[in-house]
Amino acid sequence: MVVALLEVKDLTVRFGDDEAVRGVSFSLDSGVRTGLIGESGCGKSLTALAILGLAPTTATVTGSVRFEGEELIGRPERELCRLRGNRLTVVFQEPMSALNPLMKVGRQIAEVLEVHDKAGRGEARRRAIDLIEMVRLPDPSRTAHKYPHQLSGGQRQRIVLAMALAGDPALLIADEPTTALDVTVQADILLLLDDLVRDLDTSLLLISHDLSLVASLCEELLVMYGGTIVERGRVSEVFARPLHPYTAGLHSASSLEHSDGTDDLRTIEGSVPPIGQFPGGCVFRNRCEYADEVCLGVPPLRVPPGEPHEVACHHPVSHD
Repeated sequence: MVVALLEVKDLTVRFGDDEAVRGVSFSLDSGVRTGLIGESGCGKSLTALAILGLAPTTATVTGSVRFEGEELIGRPERELCRLRGNRLTVVFQEPMSALNPLMKVGRQIAEVLEVHDKAGRGEARRRAIDLIEMVRLPDPSRTAHKYPHQLSGGQRQRIVLAMALAGDPALLIADEPTTALDVTVQADILLLLDDLVRDLDTSLLLISHDLSLVASLCEELLVMYGGTIVERGRVSEVFARPLHPYTAGLHSASSLEHSDGTDDLRTIEGSVPPIGQFPGGCVFRNRCEYADEVCLGVPPLRVPPGEPHEVACHHPVSHD
């Protein structure tokens, strides 16, 4: 029996009585690049934090997160610290907040190697320089001696990526890794990320609201709305035949739908409800043109269960 690299079952994150992530279930296989998309406020980043054991201390996390066959929910923080930065790593959207402003960047990368690989100080420094070269920064030895403020935003993100890859991770979670960068730099970072995960055969969970970014980097797709997964499938299949009205709306509102730029992009009416104000029944019903009485009272299940393309909707979009 083949065990998934990451298996999430019924993951729920509560703040008091309010559920911000609601029964999320999905699995990731080794070597696969998966996108997790949705508008801000849908629960994408909180899902990632819960997987990593980094959810806010005010949150209650239940369900199951199994990584390489081992349960992470309820695991002691000491054990999670040994795992994070080693087999399971993350790149956040703001590199300056991820780096220590008082420590040279080469030293920060070397520290990861010393903690997780038990490398000696000299070996760790040499490997840190190799990692700086791997992320395509010029003059790695000189760059290693710089502080974060002496680097540009794109250079800092490359350093964060080098730190994330230092432990030869099985899974890299990238949470909006280019949002804080300008468009030109974004393209360079994404090309680098694509090359590195392919070369290292690292699985990728890419969190984004940018459909074109996910389409270019990922093979599998998870669509999230209102704290739950509403559609799952191969990127090519979901973008060609979106079944959930929310996915179809995101697609119509993206540059993927009108790549020639001649038509105005559509919008999805309304906005994502705040935590604690999700409607009963289908969470998307307040913004959906197909909603009826069934959607009002009964939460939809993902169907067909276990199939390559699943959707949680009482009235899937027809492509006949």
